[in-house]
Amino acid sequence: MNMKIVCDSRAFLYSFLLLLQFATTPVIGAQKAELIKRDILALWASNENNSGDYTRTYLHRKLEVVFNHYGLRLNYVNVTNGIPDHLRTAAGVARYRGMVSWYRGEIAKDDGREYLQLLSLINKQNKPMLILGELGVDISKSQALLAKVNQLFNPIGLNFIDQRYNKALFIDIKKLDQRYLNFERSLSGGINSYQVVRSTRDDNSVLLSLTSRGVGASHSDPVVLGKFGGYVQYGFDIFEHPKNFTTQWIINPFKLIDTVFLKRFQRWPTPDITTMNGSRVFYGHIDGDGYINVSLIDRKTYSGKIIIDRILKKYQLPMSISMVMAEVDPDYLGNKKIFSQVRELYRLPYIEPASHTYFHPLSWNLVPTREERDTYLGDPDSKQRGAIIAYKAADGYQLDYSREIEGSMDYLNRKLLPVGKQAKMIFWSGSCTPPVAAMKLIAKNNFFNINGGDSRFDSRFPSYSHLYPLVRMVGSGDIKYTQYYSSNSNENTYTNLWHGPYNGYREVVDTFNNSNTPIRISPINIYYHFYSGERPSAVSALEDVYQYVLDQRAVPVYASEYVSSVKGYMSTQVRAVSDQTFTITNHQPLRTFRFDGSIFFPDYQRSKNVIGHLHFQGSLYLFVGAASSTTLYLTENAPIQPYLKKSNGFIDSLSFNDKYIEVVGRSHVIPELELANLKAGSRYSVLGAVYQVEEDGVLRIRLKKPGQFRLSLNRILKAGR
Repeated sequence: MNMKIVCDSRAFLYSFLLLLQFATTPVIGAQKAELIKRDILALWASNENNSGDYTRTYLHRKLEVVFNHYGLRLNYVNVTNGIPDHLRTAAGVARYRGMVSWYRGEIAKDDGREYLQLLSLINKQNKPMLILGELGVDISKSQALLAKVNQLFNPIGLNFIDQRYNKALFIDIKKLDQRYLNFERSLSGGINSYQVVRSTRDDNSVLLSLTSRGVGASHSDPVVLGKFGGYVQYGFDIFEHPKNFTTQWIINPFKLIDTVFLKRFQRWPTPDITTMNGSRVFYGHIDGDGYINVSLIDRKTYSGKIIIDRILKKYQLPMSISMVMAEVDPDYLGNKKIFSQVRELYRLPYIEPASHTYFHPLSWNLVPTREERDTYLGDPDSKQRGAIIAYKAADGYQLDYSREIEGSMDYLNRKLLPVGKQAKMIFWSGSCTPPVAAMKLIAKNNFFNINGGDSRFDSRFPSYSHLYPLVRMVGSGDIKYTQYYSSNSNENTYTNLWHGPYNGYREVVDTFNNSNTPIRISPINIYYHFYSGERPSAVSALEDVYQYVLDQRAVPVYASEYVSSVKGYMSTQVRAVSDQTFTITNHQPLRTFRFDGSIFFPDYQRSKNVIGHLHFQGSLYLFVGAASSTTLYLTENAPIQPYLKKSNGFIDSLSFNDKYIEVVGRSHVIPELELANLKAGSRYSVLGAVYQVEEDGVLRIRLKKPGQFRLSLNRILKAGR
């Protein structure tokens, strides 16, 4: 049901004409509507890391999360072995909004000619280029190569000189723009060296200018923004601690990406997975490891049963719970008691079932990497070349993707779940890096998947640079599969791989807070293992974390619903009819869009499928209903008609007239709603109860039980009537 407004005859006539326009034109202003390009060409080089995997790059591990915050998707292209054919033409480059690279050294083969030709093609198409770190070609190799580089960069206002100054004590800061630099790490601690590059255009913005003294003295402009995009030299992008390898941003990545890729274009409604109907999103999930461990709390109860009784049943928050089937199956490590307990767990109405595989692969590679051998065997040079599996409960068992994915799901659905429940989620185990063969099975069976990432933002990891992006793409060419990362790390990292302190998971609250203020960049995600039930202090930490979530009054969703919203994020298409009019398609089941730096409001009378809004942290958050497409009109005028201000569930539609309000939705907890812009003191009856609009014009409603609801709130026109 879409928003319906009943008002005077002129408004009705206007609405009729507008409806007629919708009926005769598939998209408003289709002739003029422009598809907002969300894809960024992300250039990377496999010869920069041992794994040959783009997920090892700083682009993916440090910066992609900020691109995601702004609704942008990185499309990774490996340039180590040359430039792919599809990027050799203007048409191939045209699909992208811009380009980003972040190299740590030289990557271009031979003389770099092909690579520089690609950059030239991007520049000629007026696509912004953001170049962080190294340039990608070694200009010290020859004067000819230096000339080729400057042939490209001189017209856009950068002149590279084959000179590097490395006398730290003699380097002075001539200019530093505090709006962009010293974000998390200050340069006041010293600058070790710089490559000489100079801005040569008056319309460039030099954010950092350095001078030097002594022999070979020179000056350089290592951080520059301009019409071409941005250049941030290595050493002024991010700081890496030499001992613990934690990182902190020197450049402000939010302001950088905003300036390079957004401010030079128009603002647009950004898909947002952090917020729904005025509240932050929360989801929780448990990996099945350690259910069968005997708890030290009483030295007789299984750790999993401790979690069920002392956490899950106590707080009754919607949770997605997985099992390692080998721990439950009596043919392997399970028994009748465990089997019965797990079946009882899945009967709880607030528990979503999931699989954590059958035998818990630690490495998902048939031949584990050196890093995996080091992590799971304690020996990177181990002669073991077969898969590393946690539970070798089956004699001679070798990693079988079908058994781990399809087999575990089949056992869960046939043996453990009550009638009416169906499992559809795999929680990745171990290294959480499933290959193409495993992802094919996920796609074949239409399963959901999650895990990987290990995002943290706390005193030990004090930076946005330790937050992961939304997804990992698996595969190559036109056939790619999507792995969905969890939003927070689990207790394993907070307890030093379960060596203590066992109450370390309390620190996850720091990540919840830091990823919410001053920028809300991720939802709340409680994520841990059943083995937390082993230790009294670990259970106590969980109690603190759960209470924190309850205090936040977040919107609880299941892990599968979170993954679905990210799917909607990835598939969303936004078309701009004007700076204040947009059509949005392919976004369901995503329900939130954010308009940054906005003083606007939604024009509810003209918009379609827009049911509410919130101004928060300088942005306009827009709530949409269940319709397959959304039309958004923005206005500088505050709304005068009712709208949804807040809810702790999914709201599919909102409609009203002078006598009634109808709301359709569902919630996994006791539903609470706030409807704004009503007449103070007026009263509405619903489900036998009477609610009065408060002095702030907000009608606050709390129902009696979770689930689906269709509320018809009838206005009481006279007392006693």
